[in-house]
Amino acid sequence: MEKNIKNQITENGLLMIDNLPFGHKSHNFNIDITLQIYHITKHIKSFHNIYSLSLMDIHHKYHGFIILFDKNSSPEIGDIIKLQTITFIKYDSPNKIILILKYEIIEKKVQLINFPSKIQTLQMKNEKKENNDKVNEKILVQTNDNITKVKKIKLDEFKLNNSYENIKKEKENKLITSVEKDKNMLNKNNNKSTSNLIKPSNQKEKEHFSLFSTLTSFSRNIKIRVKCVKKYPIKHYISRINGLPGKIFCMILSDKEGFEMGASCFNDSVNILYDKIQEGKYYEIKGGYVKLNDRKYSETNSDYKIILERNSIIKEIKDIDDFKDIKCSIVKLNKLEDISILNLINIFGYIINISDVIYVNTKYGEKKVKRVILGDETGYKVELTLWNNFAEIDVPINHFITAKKIRISEYNSIKKLGTLNFSEIIIDDKYFLKEKKEIEKQLKNKNFSFKFYEINFGDFFDNCNYYFIEEILNHFTENTEEKYYKVKCYVKCFIHNDKNYYYGCNLCKKKIVILDKEKYFCDFCNQIIKNPKYFYSFSFTISDPTMDYKIKMFNELGKIFLGYSAEDYKLLIENNDINKLNEIDKKILYNEFYFMLRIKSNVIQDIQLIDLSVIRFEKIEKKIESENIIKLLNELLPFK
Repeated sequence: MEKNIKNQITENGLLMIDNLPFGHKSHNFNIDITLQIYHITKHIKSFHNIYSLSLMDIHHKYHGFIILFDKNSSPEIGDIIKLQTITFIKYDSPNKIILILKYEIIEKKVQLINFPSKIQTLQMKNEKKENNDKVNEKILVQTNDNITKVKKIKLDEFKLNNSYENIKKEKENKLITSVEKDKNMLNKNNNKSTSNLIKPSNQKEKEHFSLFSTLTSFSRNIKIRVKCVKKYPIKHYISRINGLPGKIFCMILSDKEGFEMGASCFNDSVNILYDKIQEGKYYEIKGGYVKLNDRKYSETNSDYKIILERNSIIKEIKDIDDFKDIKCSIVKLNKLEDISILNLINIFGYIINISDVIYVNTKYGEKKVKRVILGDETGYKVELTLWNNFAEIDVPINHFITAKKIRISEYNSIKKLGTLNFSEIIIDDKYFLKEKKEIEKQLKNKNFSFKFYEINFGDFFDNCNYYFIEEILNHFTENTEEKYYKVKCYVKCFIHNDKNYYYGCNLCKKKIVILDKEKYFCDFCNQIIKNPKYFYSFSFTISDPTMDYKIKMFNELGKIFLGYSAEDYKLLIENNDINKLNEIDKKILYNEFYFMLRIKSNVIQDIQLIDLSVIRFEKIEKKIESENIIKLLNELLPFK
């Protein structure tokens, strides 16, 4: 099998691509080269099917491929793909960016032909080849057999004994020839006036600076004009890779359009750059590069962050007329549906209720917490968790709160908000007088009441296609980002017992410890609970044409599904009320449902367990289902 795979892969395919005539104009090249995938990353987060690939032939590897996969497939490490049409994207990067326009998958997920660490990394430069004479230009046109012609012409260049020393000599020769050309050009222009050779300072072309919106992870040697919004102290750490000590300092920068992006520098560059930049001032920065941003720990909503190096140039500027005066934009609570979790937002709301300060046990140690329920004029309310120092702020009921740079999370389909170390909390902020008046106007209405915002699956549930259970598990192993799946199945097994419910904390809804008949303790909230409640947490088996699988259901959904509250269901189990339990079985067992499922992975003792939890369900009425099928058949039949 390994020999067959090697035979399929083009031996020096990357070298062939490197010798295509990349110039200033964009051209599509029809090729016939087969390579293997050895690394995959998402290229653009906003799209589900754009990937950045690292490919290798038998002897070389290269990192700069971009490919658009169709929705029914996704790339995997080990896939062998046949490149048929490619083009080059011109960036500031010194290396070529290759966009794959047409391809064919030859083999799926096979063993790598070589260890990437043991083969040579090829550097495809963005410079135009100097040795492309007229004969070569005529031959290297866009034809289906151009690669075979490249093989004949460039055969000597494709040999594997091109060591790094030979490549270095080739670069030096190019540099010498370019210097000689420059000397010849100067000799030809000796008769011209010096005014034509040297531009006056007042005629100097304006230097171009990039905006944050134009930067990508391929941006190198960047030039930006920014304001330092926030500068943080130097932090010391021990590297997880080599165990050596290091240091870092971070800052938040803003461009003239008001977009914010984080910036960091490490080790030696900290000593050079830390004192050159101050919070609140404006700078021109040259040098450095851009990388993907980890939104989980980020203080901005940008997909990227800037890394400054020791040779980066920072120059303070005073002409800042083109910078906007950035104002705090507020998100209304009825718009939380449109905002993804982990994003940072600013909100303004009316304080409905607050909890006492409690101490919770987290994986980072014990932390102080205060929970605030606030609402706005849209009629929605949300829980805002104040952590650590923010929990000590006096938050009076019936007042107004402005919370800036807080993070969105989600629990049991309900959006929640929480502070971070860099968040900002203001009580009765005078800036939002208009919003305050609108909320006060709503509060005067006796029929007005706030409600929690829950994820609305209405149209999405009705219109989305359903999957087989086996498909969902396969999708998960392929690392797709689709979060919810709709299945059509019947309930095969449901077991009634006291494991289907539990005593829970009123605040966090987590399981609590029974101290005695009247006292209960919540480990998470680290406090005694006087009046705990019962909550649903049960699993049952569903079945479709592909397989059986256990799924989970919680709290309010369990109440709707079984027809009893958790406390009432507890009484049925304790009293062994067979008649009512049989009624529940008739309602759910062997009946068909549409379930909206959320997928989650847990690793227990090195074994990966895939949990499927119900987010929404709908019972399928056989009469309505039959009518829909008949209607569909009538539409498909060519005659009535």
